[in-house]
Amino acid sequence: MELFEHALRLTPADDPQRDAITAELVDALIWSGRYPEAAARAHELLERDHDTRRRNAVRLSVMHAMLIAGRVQDAANEVDAAMRDFSGDERDRLVLDVDAAVVRVFSGDPAGGWAAAQDALDRADRLGDAWVLNHAYSVICLAALQAGDAPAAVTAGTRACDLGGPSASTAHRYGSHVFLGTALMQTDRFDDADRVLREGQRIAEEVGMTWQPIYYHMQIGLQRFETGRWDDAVAEAESASLIAEESVGIPLPFSEAIRAAIAVHRGSLTLASEHVARAQRAMAEGHYVGADAAIWATALLQEAQGDNQAALATLENAWQLNAAMGFRSQDVRLALDLLRLALAGGRPELATAVAEEMESLAAMNPTPSLTGLAQVCRGLAETDLDVLRAAVHTYRDSPRPPERAWACLEAGVAFAQAGQRDEAIALLTDSATACEELGAARDIARTQAVLRGLGVRPGRRGLRRRPSTGWESLTRTELEIVRLTVEGLTNAQLGQRLFISPRTVETHLTHVFTKLNMSSRVQVAAEAARRLSTDDRPQPAGRTTA
Repeated sequence: MELFEHALRLTPADDPQRDAITAELVDALIWSGRYPEAAARAHELLERDHDTRRRNAVRLSVMHAMLIAGRVQDAANEVDAAMRDFSGDERDRLVLDVDAAVVRVFSGDPAGGWAAAQDALDRADRLGDAWVLNHAYSVICLAALQAGDAPAAVTAGTRACDLGGPSASTAHRYGSHVFLGTALMQTDRFDDADRVLREGQRIAEEVGMTWQPIYYHMQIGLQRFETGRWDDAVAEAESASLIAEESVGIPLPFSEAIRAAIAVHRGSLTLASEHVARAQRAMAEGHYVGADAAIWATALLQEAQGDNQAALATLENAWQLNAAMGFRSQDVRLALDLLRLALAGGRPELATAVAEEMESLAAMNPTPSLTGLAQVCRGLAETDLDVLRAAVHTYRDSPRPPERAWACLEAGVAFAQAGQRDEAIALLTDSATACEELGAARDIARTQAVLRGLGVRPGRRGLRRRPSTGWESLTRTELEIVRLTVEGLTNAQLGQRLFISPRTVETHLTHVFTKLNMSSRVQVAAEAARRLSTDDRPQPAGRTTA
């Protein structure tokens, strides 16, 4: 990018090569995350450049920037313009058609995008063009994800990543690993997802594609959320939003939603409100990637604030929007909360529709998590205790502790209402134990209320909150980072040791500085070394270390 900028400074204004250099610079600026500057340069070029082929390439570059920034309609407009003015060879048309397929998927036509990408795939295969094949397989993976067919998404995503190869290459510019990692999560293969996402993150950093780490942090944060590592999920989501604000000037709705959902479950409603407001601001400015998660988090907050009617309306609107756009995979996130609120709000027909949709998705992707969710939804919709027992049994094989805890909670409430006291107590106790590990104070409070109704004194569970400041406030990951800081490791070395990115290390360290009221690694390392030295000294008889 610096070379292109230097070349422009050396090129006279009337030199015919100046527009070609500018087009290359626009592309470099986009993949480096400098979207406003890229857009400005592109529009200046489009006003004066009469080379149709180059104009198409610049429009597609702008289209990519619009998609990265979540501005789907603007991306569609650029594709339409490129289609009208198209001039090029068969490969140029292939690239344009695949990009158009991406826009179709994000615009709410995953089936049409899938078909278009498959057609381009067949044509690219005849040409033997690995670059276009990689892109087409990535689009098919994305379309299959949105349509709820996770196994098909894994197959296409694996092929895309294989075509890209193990090292940095322009074939990875479309983020194949992001899509494959997401698909692996949907099939409950979280370890594989973590490996794929971290590999993609490494490649993105090597290539210098500034925008991609946003989505890798976002999806790694989702992986941490789903597997119950909520403190780490917060750090990854925060890193994603910070990079997004640096790149496009607005936070990322999805990452703000994850942080808001965790805050709601932990009973921090003021913090949740702040994250929801940030997500809504981003959406108001046209950034819609992750909007479904932001709507879900908004509904959770509305319910926590006591407005169940508004929460139900919010989730039902999101459910209907997903149906209209064919985004079936996004229904999974909404299902249990929507069904629960529908039953409480006297909407059994809606609850039944949710159960049927989850059963249909589970038939395509019969993982323990999705099968268990379908069983929970059916059991609650029909008050079928046998189905709920089966759901709890199925969830024993699920790698999603939060979902398992919520399933036990909802089943426990149903058993309590049916007068099955012993089973209700066992389920609610299991849920409370899992929620304690998550720090989900609000869910624990709900289990305690039901247990009290059964005549059980739940004890002090849920009251042992981590302090907000001081050494005792540090999470396990933060403590490990502090320990490694004492050894003198850099952020990059810390990231390699802990299998996280240097940016996530930086986010954790920022939290450490705030909690300890310190301003540098040197201060933290010195105090940590002193504490470790003190803890290692022999203790007098009868004394134990804290």
